Parts: sequence; C-alpha cells; structure tokens
Amino acid sequence: MAKTRKINCSVDLVFVIDATGSMRQIMGKIKQLAIALPKSLTDAVKLAGKNMRKIRVKVIDFADFKSEGKDAIHESPFYNASTQIVQIINEFDTIKMVNDNGEGRGGDEIPENALEAIWLAMNSDFTEERPDENVRQIIMVFTDASPLRFQERARYPGYARYNFPARIEEMRRLWGKYYGDELHLRTEESDEEIERNLQSKLVPGCARMLLYAPLGELAGHSWDYVSSWERVTTFPVVPYDGCLELAVDRILDDILSAANADKS
Repeated sequence: MAKTRKINCSVDLVFVIDATGSMRQIMGKIKQLAIALPKSLTDAVKLAGKNMRKIRVKVIDFADFKSEGKDAIHESPFYNASTQIVQIINEFDTIKMVNDNGEGRGGDEIPENALEAIWLAMNSDFTEERPDENVRQIIMVFTDASPLRFQERARYPGYARYNFPARIEEMRRLWGKYYGDELHLRTEESDEEIERNLQSKLVPGCARMLLYAPLGELAGHSWDYVSSWERVTTFPVVPYDGCLELAVDRILDDILSAANADKS
C-alpha cells in the first residue's frame, strides 16, 4: 500500500510593533514568544498530520514621521525561525534598547504611523503557495494608540520614499480583493492601485491579521474599520497602556489558531 504523502506547511509571521515609549515593556514578552514559536508551531502542525517546511519571522516597528523622520519605521528581512532565532531576538532587543536609553520614540503626540507599517507588512516578500504546500501569512499588530491617516505626515523626512497609498480604502482593497468581497470595485481603481495589487504576494485565502489595538472612540475610527475586514481578528487593549495585559501564552494560542485555520 502506497504511503500517503504529507502536506508541507510554511508560516510567515510579520510582527508590526508600536515602538513608542509606552510599549517598551511588551518587547520582553514578544521576545519570549519568538523563542517559543518554532517548537510550538511545528508540534501543532505535526498533530494535524502535516510537515512544517519552514517558519519565517519578520519585524516592522513604527513610531511617528513627525518626530522620527526617516527613522520612523524600521523593517527587517524575513528570518528563518529555526536557524536565525538570535537575529529575531536582536530585533526585539534593539527596539527595547532604543526606548530604554532615551525618552521613547514618537514624541508627545499619540497617533502614530501604524497604517503605513501595516501596508509594508502586507507587501512583504511572502512565501508563495505551491501545489504541495499549505501557506499561512500572518500579520500581527501590537499598538496602544490610534493611527494617523495616510499622507498626514507626507511632508516630513523619509515619508515619500515609501510611496504609501493616499487613503485607507486602497489598503482595504489590497487586503479585501483576496476574499472576493470587493471585486466589483476593481474598475474604480487607478492604474497605480492595480499595479500595486498585482505585485502583492498575499496568497488568496492564506493571509490573516491579528490586531491588538484599542477600539472605540478613544482610538478613532480606523481600528474599528480595519477590524471589520475579512480574516482580521481583533483583540482590544487598553489605550495608552503599552498592551501590558497581553500574555505570551494567549498570543501564542492566537498564532496557532490562525495558522491552523481552514482556507476558504
């Protein structure tokens, strides 16, 4: 009797982290999470009767272009979580060290350039699915503040080099088109928007977003809007409290749930 060939799995996990002063204490928790990830994900995949081919981790941290200029966003490459755990830990340690040695990034204004960081995450160099492989592309966002609107910091140093969209609806279309809920809007897109969509490596049905952010009036409307998207799971946090109530075990369970969710 021929043996059943197991399906290979790949998981790309992008951490999008508010790196302002109030968030410094969560960096240690996320570092613990990064250390636990390879074994936990591999064990979960084995229980599902599959093989883990690779786990990759990328880190994007953000603050405010008004106060930080070209240093408002830092974007790492993807690291292999099994063989490059030291590099991953260093990314989180660097964010914490910058905050511990100064007065915190982001200046005195609370809204930050979170949407721009998520846009970069959505346009990452993700693993593209193959016929013999299940892929999960998971974006995790950690912030205790409201986001600035796209282009609100356009006149400050460093912003123009990224070619960010003009409005959040363009990000919505890039994310939403993969689930068939806004295909009728394609004719309203500009040539530039269509080109961006074609270049994205988000795989239909494989992308997930876990959003740890404050909701409601204090956080503005943007997080409530993002939380309504398909494949976005929102976990409300206390505004301006540094996500201190988040526990490593809980976040790990959230990742495992997203990685094991059925495609549709």
